[in-house]
Amino acid sequence: MKLKTTILVLALLAPAPLVAGASSFSRVDEDANGAITPQEAKSNLKGLSDVHFNKCDADRNGVLDKGEFGCVSMIYDRIYRDR
Repeated sequence: MKLKTTILVLALLAPAPLVAGASSFSRVDEDANGAITPQEAKSNLKGLSDVHFNKCDADRNGVLDKGEFGCVSMIYDRIYRDR
């Protein structure tokens, strides 16, 4: 629970361009079911590693919800965007 709270706080405190920069949640969530699978993340966030996806999956259910997506978005913008 502490990790999920930390991720949420970081996502809320990050400058807006970092949170929204990688892509919007709705664009990455191809089937619009409210959860991003590893396959959806890989097809929309080129180069994103499984390690980073899994680190952001705070509840360890194998998918990212909107709160967890903020974590992936920040990591993607800082590490992967300019590759």
